[in-house]
Formats: sequence, C-alpha cells, structure tokens
Amino acid sequence: MEQTQIKEKLWALIDQTKDELLALCAELIRRPSLNPPINAGPITQFISNYFDKHGIDYQIVGSGSDRPVISREVGQRENPNKTLCFNGHTDIVGPGDFE
Repeated sequence: MEQTQIKEKLWALIDQTKDELLALCAELIRRPSLNPPINAGPITQFISNYFDKHGIDYQIVGSGSDRPVISREVGQRENPNKTLCFNGHTDIVGPGDFE
C-alpha cells in the first residue's frame, strides 16, 4: 500500500472515530498527573484500563511505582525488522500558582 493510501485510510479512521478520540483526550486531561510531585500511577491505570477494554497488549515498565511507563510494540510479529514505537509523557508541568 502506498503512503498516500495509508494516510487517506488513517484520516478516514480519525474522521470516523473523532467523537471517541475527543472523549478519550478529555478523560486523559481530567486525570491528575502533575509533576512535581510526580505520581503517574492513576493516569497509567486509566490508560491500562482503556487498553484492556479494547484488547490492546502492553507492558508496564519503569524506574518505580510512581513513574510507570506503558510500552507497546507494533509490527514486531508481522515484520521483525520494522517496529513502531510511540513515546510520550503522561505527566504534566503545572500551570503555576493555583492561588
């Protein structure tokens, strides 16, 4: 499949699921994940529950219980020479003083 076809397919999928994607983003924003003090456990649990609900395989790794990282390999089974890895943060920097 050509890159143009892949992009068109992805945009169509986004258009079809935009309400679900917006709801998911809104829920992620609602979860506390302020750093400092970091405690990514609650948002990681939310993401894990979402993945479980949708049958998405993943692993939780990381340097401690307050800094879990969700890992997911895509494409490894289909083609061991090509694996896609997404990397992002689930913690946020605060907006400043709340007072």
